[in-house]
Amino acid sequence: MDSVRKLESKVASWYKDVPHLPENAAKWIAQNIWWMALIGVVLGAMTIFSIISVTFFAGAVFIGYGGAIGAAVAGVALVAVIFSLAFWALELVLMGLAITPLRTLQKKGWTLLFMVALLQVVAHGVSFLFNLNLFSLIWSLLYVAVGVYFLFEIRGQFGAHNAKTVKAKK
Repeated sequence: MDSVRKLESKVASWYKDVPHLPENAAKWIAQNIWWMALIGVVLGAMTIFSIISVTFFAGAVFIGYGGAIGAAVAGVALVAVIFSLAFWALELVLMGLAITPLRTLQKKGWTLLFMVALLQVVAHGVSFLFNLNLFSLIWSLLYVAVGVYFLFEIRGQFGAHNAKTVKAKK
């Protein structure tokens, strides 16, 4: 966990000079990010099941109509999909674990979302090794960078003082 804190400080230094959101916008996002994460977990879980079924169907088609070459392509594609699904499932678990702490504005919830972003960077790097599409890697990393920007914009809203305030309001 200490390495995550060090990395958090390093990334925070990258984002300190960028334009910031208005305080009320950052506060709104921080107070409502828990249900956005909940929707993401539900939709992500449903998508995982869809991808699994499509993968097996596509593999059967490749093997059935492609012969030995189709089987080889299907095998490589299956390995790539398994890696992607494993990363995705881990991201969903971390995001699911973050929902309750996010609701009470605890730093733990924010840290779990930061770990999801780090995991996304690793997942995109592994995906690049399978498809060797540099354009896709660049856009994926830009997508993560924008998400991390918003994550660091609400970072100050999470902590011990904010968690006590939320509990007192309830």
